[in-house]
Amino acid sequence: MNSTSNVASPEVITPQPQNSSGANWSLWRRQLAGVVRLELRKNILSRRMLPLLLLAVLPVVWMAIISVAPLSEADRLKIEPNPAFAFVFRVYYLKIAIFLSCLVAFVQLFRGDILDRSLHYYLLCPVRREIFVAAKYLVGSLSSSLVMAASVAATYLVVHLSFGSASLGSLVSGLLTYAAIAVLGCLGYGAVFMLMGLFFKNPVLPAIGLFLLELANPFLHPLIKKISIIHYLISLLPHHVSVGAFEILASKTSPFISVPSLLVVIAATVWLASWRLRQMEITYSDD
Repeated sequence: MNSTSNVASPEVITPQPQNSSGANWSLWRRQLAGVVRLELRKNILSRRMLPLLLLAVLPVVWMAIISVAPLSEADRLKIEPNPAFAFVFRVYYLKIAIFLSCLVAFVQLFRGDILDRSLHYYLLCPVRREIFVAAKYLVGSLSSSLVMAASVAATYLVVHLSFGSASLGSLVSGLLTYAAIAVLGCLGYGAVFMLMGLFFKNPVLPAIGLFLLELANPFLHPLIKKISIIHYLISLLPHHVSVGAFEILASKTSPFISVPSLLVVIAATVWLASWRLRQMEITYSDD
């Protein structure tokens, strides 16, 4: 018998493919969480939050003063809580508070680091620019959304508990609806202002232009209305209120179109901000 027949054939060991995508996702999540924690400590307790808190407190105090004003029973009964709050939400929150709070919270996300000459420390870290931008955006969204949603909820409760007797179910439903619209507005305006902070050395001028465009939205042609963020937010309001005799009426956009449209714009804007950050060369001397 051939002796070689007793020798077992060598086992071929094939290398096992590594799950690189799973490892990458785990690494990106840890990096994202690390940058978010760092940015929260730097921004939440900073002086940048003071304008947001002031914008949030004003309507609550204002409506609380009105609620305790010495009105006659007939005058008090004339105040309908749903139209009254809808008017406050559209005129104050959508046109002023949410816009300005996002301007304060998001424009300085990158411009602040450039002015402080600290942005290069982030860019030298082995972190993808997309993760860095997403972390910055999350921090700005958390700070502005939480403050504005809390303000909307407090004002809504003051108005309805002072001038109405709605059931608990309708009270909670309306509160959640308005708070969700406020959060969506913060996400939309925040993405735009973050992008402005990356493209413009002085974002105030384009922000003023955007503010005037959003302010004039009720009086624009229906087709031009649809290029503004506030048009889609107004379409989500449960109660429509007119803001002027010369308002040009346009058909409301369905929520099934408004919400996905805003989310697509947000995603595209954040991606564009990531692209812009990859192309940037930090030259502090120019600032």
